Amino acid sequence: MSDKPLLEVENLRISFPTRTGVTQAVRGVSFTVGREKLGIVGESGSGKSMTGRAILRLVPPPGIVTADRLSFQGEDLLTLPEKRLRGIRGRRISMVMQDPKFSLNPVMTIGAQIAEAYRVHSSAGTAEAKRRALEMLEAVRIRNPERVYGLYPHEVSGGMGQRIMIAMMLIPNPDLLIADEPTSALDVTVQMQVLAIMDELCSSRGMGMIFVSHDLNLVASFCDRILIMYAGRVVETCRASELHAATHPYTRGLLDSLPRLDDTRAELPVLARDPSWLEGVSPSPPGERAGERAGERGWVRGRRHRRKVREKRNPLTLTLSPGGEGTWSGGGRAMIDVKDLRVTFGHGADAVAAVQGVSFAVREGESFGLVGESGSGKSTVLRAVVGLNHDWTGSIAVAGAAQSRRREKGFFKSCQMVFQDPYGSLHPRHTIDRILAEPIAIHGLRDADARIDRVLRDVGLGPQFRFRYPHQLSGGQRQRVAIARALVLEPRVLLLDEPTSALDVSVQAEILNLLKRLRAEHALTYVLVSHNLAVVATMCDRLAVMNRGRIVEEMDVDSLRRGAAREDYTRQLLRASQGYDRAAADSFKDFA
Repeated sequence: MSDKPLLEVENLRISFPTRTGVTQAVRGVSFTVGREKLGIVGESGSGKSMTGRAILRLVPPPGIVTADRLSFQGEDLLTLPEKRLRGIRGRRISMVMQDPKFSLNPVMTIGAQIAEAYRVHSSAGTAEAKRRALEMLEAVRIRNPERVYGLYPHEVSGGMGQRIMIAMMLIPNPDLLIADEPTSALDVTVQMQVLAIMDELCSSRGMGMIFVSHDLNLVASFCDRILIMYAGRVVETCRASELHAATHPYTRGLLDSLPRLDDTRAELPVLARDPSWLEGVSPSPPGERAGERAGERGWVRGRRHRRKVREKRNPLTLTLSPGGEGTWSGGGRAMIDVKDLRVTFGHGADAVAAVQGVSFAVREGESFGLVGESGSGKSTVLRAVVGLNHDWTGSIAVAGAAQSRRREKGFFKSCQMVFQDPYGSLHPRHTIDRILAEPIAIHGLRDADARIDRVLRDVGLGPQFRFRYPHQLSGGQRQRVAIARALVLEPRVLLLDEPTSALDVSVQAEILNLLKRLRAEHALTYVLVSHNLAVVATMCDRLAVMNRGRIVEEMDVDSLRRGAAREDYTRQLLRASQGYDRAAADSFKDFA
């Protein structure tokens, strides 16, 4: 590794003029990057992505970027003419965005886009550009690159789309790669493979990398050095190997908020911000009003008591030890009973068997997890249970009642679903009041105002949220509204489809704590779909592991914590969930 840095940043500031004043998104950030992997970690709104964009002068208007120094290999990036900057942007510094669906052109084939990225930065002809594009597709471990070359972005999976973005950004052979949350929407196995590709290519080409993420464990296992950002400032810098010995209370709070495979805490610690952390800086992250977030959280670090849920609906008992460990005991009838469920999409030669003979039962008051990669069929199972998928065979019973392919309206009073993306599942032009009132009106229930107030209180939101729109809420607040909408009909079963996968670790801890509390207070039965084994270990009593449409293993959470998995695939998932490991990434090729 060369001692001379590739990139030097001193006192970087990014501000946005608004009607009510100037918002400081980044406040005096300084760092250097050599031929190494530098991780930048923080919550949404901390300024980490804006910092990466500022390096390439990609901050959207009306953003204002200033710095005492922003140089790449001795060239001042702030004063460089646009024509000269185009020679650096893409060719010498490349950036991989978070979501390939929005970064790739939907009307151009994948091969045409990669070849174009090569031609723009070289004098190569069409044949040479195609040859290099095929080489890069092979380098990022895409099978049958000739076939993928002619596909369109909508025809590939999320993991393959991210590999394609990496191939496109690396084809000019840059000196510095900026990766903005490149794996946040990927399963742990695909995440491992993508990181291994980036690691291998950066090492072989002697590149530097800025890796932006909110996943502390991932950054600690993948990067060399780490910057922790909060409210637009760097609050702590350390070697990745020293992260778990960090001293700043914000860093410690983020680490404590992470669920772990061996986690038996009844509630995850909630990050409580302190104004003294940053002199002159509001304790709330940019874009969130001070006070609302505090009221939303309640600054609770865990309860120590024994709670027994309603016997008439749920004989399960939650016992909390003096140390805060929680265990459920008891169990009643099967609230969900699925037998030989099969779901096929398409017909004839194009038919795809998404679910193949899945069977499981969930007892009243139990929390049951379905774990697997994207495409394993776990979300398809949930959609069949709730009635959003009509093309299935087998049998599904909920609360003792056999279900047909078309659900009666009354079914949804007993079974509701919380979706992965709250912004996509909440009507953007409806207020929260209208969103919550709609199911009440559909089912002809009375006392809508009282129900709405009660359910908002249950999810930790006050009545002031009733007349806001989804875009006026944070990610955690939107997910609370999605949970409130599911609870407003007082169901007995909640189906949870990746309810925290898009949230920061601190907000994730709040939502997991909320779901635990609601389960106890409302005698709920959960089926939780997730690719995060630590979340499942925190939330569930039992789990089933799915692969290629089948359940390959079923176990209780205690067995998972002990590492007592029987199947190789489950053991691979366990390895992948413990952070980046090159050997584990290579072993997943067998299951791709």
